[in-house]
Amino acid sequence: MDFNLGQKKNCLIGNWSEEKALHDYTGHFRMPADGPKGRSTFKRCIEHSQRADNSDLKTSSKLDFSDPRAEHVKLNYQPDSTVGAREKMLLQRLKTVASEKPPPLPPSRDFETTTSLDYQWPQVDEHYNQTRGQRRMRTLDNAPTRGRDRTFLLEHQIASPHVCLEEEERGEDLAPLVEQDVPITIYSAKPQLFPMSNPSQGANPFGKDSGFTMPTQYFTRAITHDL
Repeated sequence: MDFNLGQKKNCLIGNWSEEKALHDYTGHFRMPADGPKGRSTFKRCIEHSQRADNSDLKTSSKLDFSDPRAEHVKLNYQPDSTVGAREKMLLQRLKTVASEKPPPLPPSRDFETTTSLDYQWPQVDEHYNQTRGQRRMRTLDNAPTRGRDRTFLLEHQIASPHVCLEEEERGEDLAPLVEQDVPITIYSAKPQLFPMSNPSQGANPFGKDSGFTMPTQYFTRAITHDL
């Protein structure tokens, strides 16, 4: 690998394999690489007494360009000497019209009916937010009822009649009795529509159709104790 380094060492011209081996071994080729030619595209640094940053230098095309967004730049790019009296009047009139505010839009037509306009949504009480995550009965106005539905408790014999038919004054006294959790068993001719949680107990134990053998008193679910 020491060819072309000593005296009287010959090297073939154009032998790229030897040139590459020389570059890998010494870091340079037999002939130095050509540097910049200094053409028009070559960047030169001219030293002088006034230092200027390259970012501040502007080309002739940038100097000739005028930003149309600037106030002192005219959009028509024409001197006033070429604009006649009539054209000046038209331009002034256009500027006046452009500076005026547009008229307000007419009110939109309302196609709501009188019933819809007069309807007031029901104002629910402070217990409305307490019903989140709970299954509650609602009134016809979609407002939650206070407590459980007493009519439902009476019809399904979950609560006693005197508890369900009490007036609203004693609602707080009867609230613990009405709110107690009483299980409800649903009997149906199609047990596949009502899956059981416990197969050994319920309306259809162990999947057998034994509803015809159950006594009638087993079908009643009511509160046995009284006040």
